[in-house]
Amino acid sequence: MTRVLNDDDRPWLPLGGEGQNYLKVVSIDEAQRQVVLIVKFGPNAVYPQHLHRAGAIAYTLEGEWEYEEGVLGEGSWALEPPGTEHTPIVSDKGATILAVLTSEDERYVEVPLPDGSMLEQDLDYFKRLYAMTPEEAAAEQATGIEMQTNS
Repeated sequence: MTRVLNDDDRPWLPLGGEGQNYLKVVSIDEAQRQVVLIVKFGPNAVYPQHLHRAGAIAYTLEGEWEYEEGVLGEGSWALEPPGTEHTPIVSDKGATILAVLTSEDERYVEVPLPDGSMLEQDLDYFKRLYAMTPEEAAAEQATGIEMQTNS
């Protein structure tokens, strides 16, 4: 069944660490194991290195960011198969990215944390974020991400 969503239907949740960085979980389809999200990065943001367990399609809505493979400006796509590992770096323009994650086993992304532990961004992780308000997410540091900023 077709669903129509408006940008205001879902709140922006703060990503931890430096800068003005936010995540919006737009949709979760458990039957297809698909998560749709939008990430808004402030200027010069650096998202931690991470490993894709699921396939991802990332579309640049605004701004500019890059991987080792190249620069992704507005209108660019990144097609990321499972097993892809990288560290997104955002330009001084900032970036807003629409991402569609599709998993075979409800595991999407693994993010190594500075304390040596692993943040598992699995279906339960995204479902928990989907149910939160921005205030709850900030109070609990719910995303588990510590953003950095390039000087």
